[in-house]
Amino acid sequence: MKILYVCPTDPRETSYGGQQRTHVIWKGLQSVGEVWTVVPVPHKAMESRDEQNRIYKLCLERRYSIGWFAQRLLKRLIPYWDCPWAYRWRELHHQFSDVDVAVSRYIKMAAAFKLWKLAPLYVDGDDIHTLEFDLQTEEAGNGIRRRIQRFLLGRFQDRIYRKARVIWVPAKEQVGLLPQYPFAYLPNIPCGTLPDYSKVLGDKNTLFFVGLMASEPNQVAIDWFLKSFWNQLKVDFPKLRLQVVGGGLPESYRKAWAGFADVEILGFQRDILPFYRNALALLTPMRIGMGSCIKVLEALQIGRPVISTAQGLRGIQGQSRISQNGICEFSDYASLTAAIKLLQDPSRRLVAEEGARRFVGTYFSDGIIKDILWKDLEHAK
Repeated sequence: MKILYVCPTDPRETSYGGQQRTHVIWKGLQSVGEVWTVVPVPHKAMESRDEQNRIYKLCLERRYSIGWFAQRLLKRLIPYWDCPWAYRWRELHHQFSDVDVAVSRYIKMAAAFKLWKLAPLYVDGDDIHTLEFDLQTEEAGNGIRRRIQRFLLGRFQDRIYRKARVIWVPAKEQVGLLPQYPFAYLPNIPCGTLPDYSKVLGDKNTLFFVGLMASEPNQVAIDWFLKSFWNQLKVDFPKLRLQVVGGGLPESYRKAWAGFADVEILGFQRDILPFYRNALALLTPMRIGMGSCIKVLEALQIGRPVISTAQGLRGIQGQSRISQNGICEFSDYASLTAAIKLLQDPSRRLVAEEGARRFVGTYFSDGIIKDILWKDLEHAK
């Protein structure tokens, strides 16, 4: 089977959550057939062709055309939107005319290149955009502009979803949310072979957050956590500190967080394993966003517990969210402090760390991804 995979980043890169899911799907597709990967880039100077790995970075934008300008204008009104006016989609179809399946990472890739006209279309929904938009509305309000945006986004999403044979989502609870569409479960998994720190006692006073800080869900998460809990936590746990790792943080947030004691904004770090090794737990106080948090699964695989809101644990079934699996869910100050106290107890922490590794190894492995992709793609031709 010949598979065309269109994705926004080089599938070998795994620096943050979006890249990691792109990588997971790419590796899984290789177990099903021959994969040709196209990564759209905005400038000719960024083009490259890796024939050995069949990865092609191609500039297919119709830059400075009427369609290109129209898209830039309309993107201000319709979030997550791309349209074929701005792209040389026929050129892509000509180059890959013999593929059996087209797989798109996000719906906007499918829309930009009309992939359903090339081959049976499979979309990685990951973020269900209308649901993500609704979560953001809870934070941003619901004025007339946002209601118009929501309507247009819904129409755009509906059009692409109805073109797809299967739409993969990373959380089982998402499958039934919009029953009119062919959703199917495709979980996230940790990337690569990670060390076992379950018997390495880290600093019992260090919480650790990692994520692309140019991403709004990550900005909102840390901002909410600091403003809601941090000052009181410093009263009850005077030695507690928080390390925030990830590039792209806007200066406005950096200045706003500078006044919180023992909060370290560390920016991009090429090697994050030392932070996992030294931490009490990974903190994921997510408020908005869809998909699922690969960073949670990575922490659990490494043997580090997670202290998280329910939103940060999407993709993990409710009955599995227990400390014996390394998962401490919190919703208010009382449950947050209870989680910290539990993990500061060495014996209870050891149980959590050993359980975390078992849990991920059982339910989030490479084999699960390969089995699902085989099942969903076997009748695609």
